[in-house]
Amino acid sequence: MGIRQKIMLGFAALGFLLLMSGVISYSELNLFTRLNTTIVEQNNDAIDLTVEILDLLEEQNKHLVWSLLHGGDEALELSRNKQEMDEAFLKFRRMYDDVSVADSAIVAKDNYFRLIQNAADSSHIDRGRWYLDECQPAHQELLRNVQNLIQFSNAYAEEESYMLENNVYWAIMPAVIALGVAVLILLMLFYMIDLYFIRPVVKMSRALDNYLKLKIPFKVTTEARDEVADLKEGIDELIDTIKANKSK
Repeated sequence: MGIRQKIMLGFAALGFLLLMSGVISYSELNLFTRLNTTIVEQNNDAIDLTVEILDLLEEQNKHLVWSLLHGGDEALELSRNKQEMDEAFLKFRRMYDDVSVADSAIVAKDNYFRLIQNAADSSHIDRGRWYLDECQPAHQELLRNVQNLIQFSNAYAEEESYMLENNVYWAIMPAVIALGVAVLILLMLFYMIDLYFIRPVVKMSRALDNYLKLKIPFKVTTEARDEVADLKEGIDELIDTIKANKSK
């Protein structure tokens, strides 16, 4: 294999290595970006759902207090927003694999509305005492579970972000490895060029100069089988020709 082919092969291997590492790093970083975007969107959706639940719960409680203050059979009726709250809880539940927190909140919500429904069905009830002793604790329990949903979604997003942050290092690792290997290949190329090209040429130049000036026999050995070897053989033939002509 000639010198040019050796050098081109080395640089081709280096270019291929850098190209592959770039493709892998780009793919990993692109995946990281998509996952990060998904986590942010999921967390925003969870926050929107919990805000919606809190707004509906506050509206429900206001409606209930207003009804208690004004009296009438409608005082203990369920709010028309109950269905929207049910849908919001179910949406939150479908967003995560761990549904235990959402299930606890759904149970607290069902208990709260069941308590209101049972009170609405009863014609003999001290509404004020019922609200303070039964309804208000159930309402606080539901609020606590909704706050747990917020904490859970934030903790989930933080955990996923931490995992993605660790994955970033794995994403850039191929590029780092490729850079190290590229430096190694460059050193190998320099060594090979110096060993098979520069040193033999320097030796032949000095030997030829010594022959011309000091008549020291031209003796240069090379293990290469390329253009440098051809050059050495050409110099040997030229010197032999000169010697033959002088002997005539």
